[in-house]
Amino acid sequence: MIEEEFKRLTTTYSKPIEGDLILGSPPKLQWASDGDAEADGRNSAHSEHPSKDLETAICRTPALIPSRILPLLHTIAQKLVQDGNQQSCYKIYRDARRSALELNLRKLGVERLSKDDVERMQSDALEAKIGKWSKYLQITVKLLDGERKICDEVFEGISFNKDQCFSELAGTGVSVAKTLLSFGDAVAKSKRSPEKLFVLLDMYEVMHEVRSEVEVIFQDSSCSEMREAALGLMKLLAQTAHEMFVDFEELVENDTSKTNVHDGTVHPLTIRVINHVKFLFDYQLTLKLLLQEFETGSDTESQLAVVLTKIMQALQNNLDGKSNQYKDPALMSIFLANNIHYMVSSVRRLFRLSPFKLPAAVVHQHRLILAAVEFQEL
Repeated sequence: MIEEEFKRLTTTYSKPIEGDLILGSPPKLQWASDGDAEADGRNSAHSEHPSKDLETAICRTPALIPSRILPLLHTIAQKLVQDGNQQSCYKIYRDARRSALELNLRKLGVERLSKDDVERMQSDALEAKIGKWSKYLQITVKLLDGERKICDEVFEGISFNKDQCFSELAGTGVSVAKTLLSFGDAVAKSKRSPEKLFVLLDMYEVMHEVRSEVEVIFQDSSCSEMREAALGLMKLLAQTAHEMFVDFEELVENDTSKTNVHDGTVHPLTIRVINHVKFLFDYQLTLKLLLQEFETGSDTESQLAVVLTKIMQALQNNLDGKSNQYKDPALMSIFLANNIHYMVSSVRRLFRLSPFKLPAAVVHQHRLILAAVEFQEL
């Protein structure tokens, strides 16, 4: 009987697949605990680029049903619909594919976390969760993309409401995706800090990567809420990250930390800011994508250079103020010389390998201070 054959085929070829068939580097299928994060050896200064793990993991749409079986399913489905068995065809396909999708997604063990949960996390634990969030989101999108493609292929040209069928079988996937988007929303709305910028950029990068697939998967009007939620999160991440990127200059300029450096060595603020700038260089491509969202028609490269230059200038201005704590003019000069030299030597190579230039005022100040110190030593 043709109906039984359709059921046999859809059931036989609706088995769960392994995560490493979707992601080249198989993820751990559970959320990391704080202990897991500590074992990674990361620190709160964002010592590593979390998305580097994703760069080596090639994310691909899985072959949920062998390509040789799809034409056969299409032929049988066409015959069932022509014979008036549309409802039976609909139910058999929906139930089989929904069961497979549920089994695949259940392995992820995605946990719903609120804004308060996010704010209570240490930065290393948050980074660990975001690393897994990125993988889970990609897997979920790829699974849904695969389901959309085979649904379209099986029912291509058949008088059949395939959009409604996909919407119903994808229910679990949509639920998981909503939970993942909810976590992203909680992170974007949590308390801001300079280090938080980098996790937001990681999340924005992943959302940007899956954007086109999300728009195709949820193209039908019945899925518009999911599509708008995903695009809304991407916009929120972009807006928050952009504000934090631009506002960092003001944070540096207005820093009033009272750390006393009695011997005129490099101030902790200088080290923090230079480390921040180094990480910004690691995120150049993502920052350019981000700036395109807000600087339409502008040269994003020059916009990025302007912001980085302002940060360096703000640091110099702050150091000028901090140098006033020294009563001895010679020690004041040594303090400025050490800090400006640290700034210039630390980032000169970065600026040399990029289209950006060190602020002229900083370079000029560097030369003047070194000359003054040399004069005092004579």
